[in-house]
Amino acid sequence: MESFESRVPFIGDGDKQLEETKIIWPKEDVRPLILVTHDEGTFSAHDGLKRLWMPIGEQPLRKNGQGRSVHVSDFLPYVTGRLALDEQKRNQYPDLPAEACVIINAGVQHDGWWTAQDL
Repeated sequence: MESFESRVPFIGDGDKQLEETKIIWPKEDVRPLILVTHDEGTFSAHDGLKRLWMPIGEQPLRKNGQGRSVHVSDFLPYVTGRLALDEQKRNQYPDLPAEACVIINAGVQHDGWWTAQDL
């Protein structure tokens, strides 16, 4: 692992605002290694806290089931945040998607289910 540390950029000035933060890149003759993570989650319409305030003896009216689901998938490079093309790259490569984030309405009657091909 130590052999890779010289190739990994890091963020300096940790106590400044993000806009002022400087990314310190490896030397020019070294090809940098950039950590890119993948994160995904599914959120349902009826997610949330199951406790509530109401008069004693009354029953809450709740919908059955979890409700409609939304699935979100994104790639997160360590140095730039969400993976997306800037304006210049969008113009240079118009056939590529502008960002790596994919949002689908999960379910048989909607966009289907998330598969490895969607990745």
